Amino acid sequence: MKRLGILFAVAVVLNMTACAEKKTAITVNQLPQPAQTLLTTYFSDLQVAMAVKETEMGETEYIVSYTDATQVKFNKKGEWKEVDRPMGKTVPDGIVPAQILTYVTTTFPNTTIQEIDKDRRGYDVKLSNRMEIEFNNQFLPIEMDD
Repeated sequence: MKRLGILFAVAVVLNMTACAEKKTAITVNQLPQPAQTLLTTYFSDLQVAMAVKETEMGETEYIVSYTDATQVKFNKKGEWKEVDRPMGKTVPDGIVPAQILTYVTTTFPNTTIQEIDKDRRGYDVKLSNRMEIEFNNQFLPIEMDD
């Protein structure tokens, strides 16, 4: 019985180690090609402060931070997951899905998109007026918070 307890404890420790978060500093050239293309297209005028490959619970994401506080997150394929710009800066229009951009510019004409997050449920957008809008995968607004 004592042996079984020790074996269980070792299994728990190994499982915790396998699920642990691992962060590795990388260069932009080590990002998946789609990520490199997006960064070159939209952020070539900014200076990279740090690029990180993060693995947690078997999921990999890449995070690129710039010296102006812009941050872009990518999934393991190099598709953007989040673009976060500092106050006074705008997420480039080419990154934002056209339907979302049209909705925001029509409904809130004097604002800009400062942050956009994408996940399997849809998109979250934060505007310069501090309004937050959640869109579903069909790009329809489903919730607003100010």
